[in-house]
Amino acid sequence: MITLIQSTASVCKVYFLLHRALIILSIICCLCKTLSAQDIPIRNPSFEGTAGLAIMPAEWVIGSKSPDTQPCYNRVDKLASDGNTYVGAMHDDSWDETFGQKLSSPLKAGKIYTFSFDIAYPPIYYTRICAGSLGIYGGNGFNSKDDTLWLSGEFYNTGWQRKEITIRPKVDCDYLLFSPYITGTCDSSKYSAMLLDNLSESIREVPQIEVSVSKPCKNSNNGTAAVRVKAGEGPYTYRWIPGNFSDSTVSHLAPGWYTVRVTSANGTSAEQKVVIGEYEVQVKASLVNNSCYNSDNGAIYLTASGGVSPYAFSIDGGASYSSSSIFTSLPAGSYNVKIKDAANCNVVVNKLKITAPDELKILNVTARNIACNTVQNGSIALTVQGGTPNYVYSIIGAGSEQSDSIFTGLNDGKYRIRVTDGNYCMVEGEAEISRETRGCALYLPTAFSPNGDGKNDIFRAVVHDDVKEFRMAVYGRWGEMIFETKDPERGWDGMFKGNMMPAGHYVYMVTYTDSHGQDRKQTGTLVMVR
Repeated sequence: MITLIQSTASVCKVYFLLHRALIILSIICCLCKTLSAQDIPIRNPSFEGTAGLAIMPAEWVIGSKSPDTQPCYNRVDKLASDGNTYVGAMHDDSWDETFGQKLSSPLKAGKIYTFSFDIAYPPIYYTRICAGSLGIYGGNGFNSKDDTLWLSGEFYNTGWQRKEITIRPKVDCDYLLFSPYITGTCDSSKYSAMLLDNLSESIREVPQIEVSVSKPCKNSNNGTAAVRVKAGEGPYTYRWIPGNFSDSTVSHLAPGWYTVRVTSANGTSAEQKVVIGEYEVQVKASLVNNSCYNSDNGAIYLTASGGVSPYAFSIDGGASYSSSSIFTSLPAGSYNVKIKDAANCNVVVNKLKITAPDELKILNVTARNIACNTVQNGSIALTVQGGTPNYVYSIIGAGSEQSDSIFTGLNDGKYRIRVTDGNYCMVEGEAEISRETRGCALYLPTAFSPNGDGKNDIFRAVVHDDVKEFRMAVYGRWGEMIFETKDPERGWDGMFKGNMMPAGHYVYMVTYTDSHGQDRKQTGTLVMVR
């Protein structure tokens, strides 16, 4: 029997194309949103509380030594990535600062979980810091490190960096503990440290279904296959192709390819291809998709059993093997998994697909210059595509964020703009706004020639001011209004009700409020020339 598990980290479907005819396969995959899972809430995930030395925010407890609630202590002045406060801690061989939380329900051994957080490296934390490091541990007593769940390695990003990780506890864990763990090696210090903020609101378990198969004898039709729904909403209906079977377990199967679809009571379904091979093996795999385009935080977790140990694992179709069943830091792409046991029996799962969002791009940056000497009406408009909506827009250094893609009321100067998507992926761009050196005023031409030569074809206001409540109307010789607009960028092309008006004299009237808040009115005679 072989079992395969797929992660739902980005709520995506994984499609498998299996190309080996003599394999025993069992696949565990996503059953959409109806699957029940063990989601464990994190209390006060943003570490909101009173900043201070050797104190923790509500719901968090010091495990050892004196981690701090930041900012503004021990020469750490970085702003929080979410809310107002966060936690910082230091480590060397003789000073291990830890903090954590007792979970409302334990992490279960063998299950796979995912959660995210922001981390940063503080170059100064009371003293010089050699590197950033973060270890995450599980245990059954506070400040116990029974199970090392995740280690960051050294990092040096002084800005907040979002991390989305997956963990697989080896034992049941009631407590979650955080701590730097690397002893520094730089000349003047032996400390590593970290700043931690903005944990996800819960630790989420990957839901699963399971399809198991058993081998037929060679040249016989005595294979069997069974599907088991591990979570969902019953009753369920089953359909196997070929054969059109409708039970959860089917028998008298010949070697070959089969497809099973399981449909739950609310209409959601899971479909998977299964191959009946000749050798009985068990394998489980879980995929974690990348959170950003061109990132490398994807992962494949493999577990093999039922064959002759030890096993060798490959994700490149057998070109190279590893004794480790865990593959991390993977970019998006298609991976061909091959597992080989000591008897040289192989299990192959082709085209396991780790996905990533489309590249987050700023397609266009449109800067509008300031109209005249005494106003501040510059603007920057962005056109964005890719990534994961919703987007947040900010001007770097301005200290504020907005959901609108247009920045208004800007002064002259150079600006650097940042767009952040729903997975905290970022892209930056630049724009420059100039100031027109001229007096603030609004002018109206006295003639125009709508003859299609591209010169002076439109009668419109020449606006060198930040005007509001603009209105322009054009009247014929008998006083009838033949054109009206409230957009200062729009003008009259000489047409009225689909017909070109004759050459001659017309009257215009323009009203607006100027940048000083004064109501203005301009009237005059306009000559249309052919």
